[in-house]
Amino acid sequence: MDENSTLIFITGGVRSGKTSFAEQLAAQFAEKEDLQLHYLATGVVTDTEMRKRVERHQEIRANYQRQWKTVEQETNLHTLQQRFCKKDVVLFDCLTTLVSNELFLKEQADWSKSFLESLKQEIAAAVIVLSKKCKYLIIVSNEVSYEPMQTPLLIAYSWLLGNLHQTFVEIATEAYLVENGLAIKKGWHI
Repeated sequence: MDENSTLIFITGGVRSGKTSFAEQLAAQFAEKEDLQLHYLATGVVTDTEMRKRVERHQEIRANYQRQWKTVEQETNLHTLQQRFCKKDVVLFDCLTTLVSNELFLKEQADWSKSFLESLKQEIAAAVIVLSKKCKYLIIVSNEVSYEPMQTPLLIAYSWLLGNLHQTFVEIATEAYLVENGLAIKKGWHI
């Protein structure tokens, strides 16, 4: 990892408080170092519930002292390579949704190991480049494979997301698991 960049990985269950924790970290970095806040949104509004979630997140971010600039990018993160610089804190919310979008928005019906490996490499490479472009990249993701996966699609999705999690935790400066609003910093093992 570039010594002038920081990658932070945050994961947890649905509604665990991980996005709030990530927003607070991002705002602290921006305030302390006079950096621009960016919210990299990967969600696609498909129904009323999703629209309400997006609006709620926007309202929360509006209450911070510093203004957030929102970038909506549901797929193809590599296209953002020139968008950010070392004066930026980027909160990427969320990897889980990006993986879903990449699997479903592309007309791919073959969940072969080679396709999944290629997609993993593509997403990882784009995230690594983004992390080197900005001062701080904070990735938010979800833990989704606590339950047994039984269909080929769910197995493929779980494999892809789990492998990306491992990749990002390995290269992250810091990694956190958030449960019930409590952020637990992950330890490193040799």
